[in-house]
Amino acid sequence: MGVFKRPAEEGDGTSGPWPRRLLNKALSATETHAGQEKADEIRASIDRLVRRMRGTPWLHRDHFEVCLGTWGGVLRMVDDTGRLLGENHGLPYGAKTHPTILEKTSTFPGSRRGKPYNASALKQMGKDWPPAKRLMAHLRAAYLRDVGVNDRPLTLVELQVLARIVTAYPAYAFRRARRPLCDGEMPSVAASAFKVMAGVHATLEPMVREGPPAGLAVHEVPDVEVLFRFIEDGGLFISGEGWVCAGPERLVRDVLHLGVFGGDDAYSDIVPDAEELPALVRYGRTVAAIELLLLLAAELEHGASDPEASQRILGAVRHVVHAPGSALLSGERPPTRAALIEALAELSATAAGHLGQPAPRESLQWSGFVQRL
Repeated sequence: MGVFKRPAEEGDGTSGPWPRRLLNKALSATETHAGQEKADEIRASIDRLVRRMRGTPWLHRDHFEVCLGTWGGVLRMVDDTGRLLGENHGLPYGAKTHPTILEKTSTFPGSRRGKPYNASALKQMGKDWPPAKRLMAHLRAAYLRDVGVNDRPLTLVELQVLARIVTAYPAYAFRRARRPLCDGEMPSVAASAFKVMAGVHATLEPMVREGPPAGLAVHEVPDVEVLFRFIEDGGLFISGEGWVCAGPERLVRDVLHLGVFGGDDAYSDIVPDAEELPALVRYGRTVAAIELLLLLAAELEHGASDPEASQRILGAVRHVVHAPGSALLSGERPPTRAALIEALAELSATAAGHLGQPAPRESLQWSGFVQRL
């Protein structure tokens, strides 16, 4: 009996000659008779098959949260509808578009008018929005329980932590030791929440590093309207590639209000396990601390260290993770490279523990994460 060998593929494994031949054969046999919708369904099925066969080895590398990150490490993964988690940011190298991306020109008022946005992502968000809101409210309630309170408005830095918890869910679900998801199995509701809160996190992170604008304070409850105006006036709806946020103003305000004040319906069966929920929250909090420390590492790498910014970031880290063990996190050591590596390695091991995984075997090196800075 012969042994089946999968033909070699090019690129990321979903665009090489082998999957392309399968796609062409399937599409030519069905597109004429069953229409575009059926052809897209077959395309998605084959894509999921190819992804399963090629695997996702980078998800299991040591110090994943430091060296790749829970955003960058999952951008090219797809949800259970075949959409890239990273949308435009998750395109394979050299690709300009993806079958699931539909570009349109924004008619939103303000900074987004006349610029391209991903209309199909907005359509998915509209379908998923009620359950995505429940998931975000569910994780917000779990976060507050984890810090020992029943309910109250979140401060600006706590809103950033919540955004990191929500955006850490895909990495957590793919990397956990118990019942990990495979590529193509992420619920689209969780993917929608991930994309929304990624935008919130990208907005808030500069405030921790550089200090918030007038009318906002890091450790105070923010005014949602002031926060929205800061995003609009600061051009933060526009990505570095020129694409703009696809969410209407009412949806953006809804997300900010939900994050700060919570929602009435705070339950989601996407994370139903009473044991899993605290682990996810603590994993997200640990990831938030890692990302904050990487801001300090970026300052050291680029020779632009600001003592006030360093103290502001370290203060936020100490707020996010309690009872730190390293000298840097306890305020006993200035932020040097050696101190940062020690603190990041400690947090990396903590993150692995929340996943039910063993501590990283390889030592953490500055060169291992410097490309992220």
